[in-house]
Amino acid sequence: MAFPSGKDLMQTDGTYTISASENLNIPYLLYYPDDFCPQKESLPLVAFLHGGGERGNNPWLLTCHSLPKLCMKELPVRCIVVSPQCASGKDWYYYMPFLMSFIYAIADAAHADSKRISLTGISMGAYGVWELAALYPDSFQKILPICGGGMPWTAQAYIHMPIWAVHGVLDDVVPAETSIQMVRAINLAGGSAKLTLYPDVGHHAWERVFADSSFLKWLIT
Repeated sequence: MAFPSGKDLMQTDGTYTISASENLNIPYLLYYPDDFCPQKESLPLVAFLHGGGERGNNPWLLTCHSLPKLCMKELPVRCIVVSPQCASGKDWYYYMPFLMSFIYAIADAAHADSKRISLTGISMGAYGVWELAALYPDSFQKILPICGGGMPWTAQAYIHMPIWAVHGVLDDVVPAETSIQMVRAINLAGGSAKLTLYPDVGHHAWERVFADSSFLKWLIT
């Protein structure tokens, strides 16, 4: 069962507020395996940042596709997945560094392995992945940005981080060149980022990615 309820962990769909004095909160969905017992095991955590089309105040909208949709069934890997939702009219840049405190709070509440926190996202969310990882390069085990670019001049921040970027060559929303430039800059700076380009895929390359369990297996190992 995905997004299970009735366990002494956190709300599976709820709102996280950084403090009572700040009017900043974020809805989210939380996935973990049916038989997960936080008192007995520590699982890796994957944070997922959605694209521009799923913004709003109803996190169940995130299950329309990509990783949250996959979480509606038992995942092929054993991990925790948290999927926050960006407000309408905002983008992920608005939430930094709040987003990092949110991820840490979820990891702590879920007794996740603090050394195995990974980050993935699609389109607008992939831009958020690049930005957050540049700001907090020591916080993530691995990142998997899909169909989104970053700022090549920040390449030095990523050189010690395992990165797998994915893009569709036929993408007419976010050009594949944005991922190509990022990976090239990181590797020229001394990193070892990997890039997969699908020659026959447009903007929805995440459909190919999350249909292949090897990507999730890579993220959590």
